[in-house]
Amino acid sequence: MTSSDFKLFLQYYNSVYNHAEYIGCTSGLSADHLAMLGYIQVDNSIAKFVSFEMFHNAYKSTESSIKNNRGSFVLAFSSKNGSLSPAQIQYFFRHEVAVMNNQDEFVTVKHTFAMVKWFKPPHLELSSFHIAAEYIELCSSEFEEQSVMSIIPMHYIHSPIAIKLNYIDNMHAFVKMPEQLII
Repeated sequence: MTSSDFKLFLQYYNSVYNHAEYIGCTSGLSADHLAMLGYIQVDNSIAKFVSFEMFHNAYKSTESSIKNNRGSFVLAFSSKNGSLSPAQIQYFFRHEVAVMNNQDEFVTVKHTFAMVKWFKPPHLELSSFHIAAEYIELCSSEFEEQSVMSIIPMHYIHSPIAIKLNYIDNMHAFVKMPEQLII
């Protein structure tokens, strides 16, 4: 994990878990001593992978061998605006971290995340697009700045999207793909 991604990762853990402050590796202090001070040391080693299948939908990342990034475009829940937003998956990863349970004991929990880049909203409204707006949506071809919101738990991914890159005036057009139902 890059150092900039790791900083976002620490911010993510500190925003989700409020029982201690998560910090990067420090030298000279034991884990027990850090815990007494209210800190939990986080290792920056992750298990990275390029594809993932969930509910019969195959998702890929930009790091997969697919040239056109097919499968990396998704609709996902954005904590920033509380709705589904288009994003592109950069990579998937698993990480283990110590968290405090209800008995005030530290237990190791394994998380599975996706690192995504969120597309910016469209910079203009197309009046002719309102008829098709029920099926087709627009987003900017530019990405939001990477932030702690770029790290999402896997269950935040809603569905894949079909996307036409640079459809018009630096905007992408995308269609929500039907969700796979398990019967």
